[in-house]
Amino acid sequence: MAGTGAAEPTEAPSARRIREARRRGLVALSGDLSAALALVAAIVVLSMGGARGLAELEGLVRAALAASPRDPAARATLVGRALNLVASLTLLPLAPVLVVGVLASALQTGGLVSGAAAAPDFTRLSLGRALARFASPRVLGAMARGLAKVIVVAVALALALCPVLGRLPALAGLEPRAVVGLMGAGARTLGMAAATAALAWGVIDWALARRRYRLSLMMTRSEAQR
Repeated sequence: MAGTGAAEPTEAPSARRIREARRRGLVALSGDLSAALALVAAIVVLSMGGARGLAELEGLVRAALAASPRDPAARATLVGRALNLVASLTLLPLAPVLVVGVLASALQTGGLVSGAAAAPDFTRLSLGRALARFASPRVLGAMARGLAKVIVVAVALALALCPVLGRLPALAGLEPRAVVGLMGAGARTLGMAAATAALAWGVIDWALARRRYRLSLMMTRSEAQR
């Protein structure tokens, strides 16, 4: 009997076990993959509207320098243009980012909506259990994965930053518009490098999440027989 109770789970999870897990809100989900796809969407949107945003910013600066500081109508117009520019550069890109993030999570979970996953767990208030969870293999594994993600993104940024730094001396003596254009190109290069590294890691983390999820549902031979 002791040997049966200590048996290792070696059998694939049954359909009923998977359904019960989904009912409790337990699914394979990689937050890193959803965040990486949202980052890619943000970079694409900003790249498409970056030139227009810079042109609007230049026009706003020129209008502010040419306007009379004593004219209330001119000040109101400038404030309105500034607010529209802030909205176009910040609020509008958030919509596709939010949509992509939600869709990425929905595709991973199969559209699951479960209130059980958000239910409060008051056992987490126990200090002893919190310390035990902190030293658990699950938490240590999550910390290791987080460190690996930081290393991957940092290496990608370092490789992309070297050519950008090499072009800095060429900025001396250029017109402000050319300097801004080159800086924008450098920022786009860094953003794409970070997004590519984050996306690659997100795919790896998604595969690891599916593996962890399947292992957590494995059954012993006696459970499978029952």
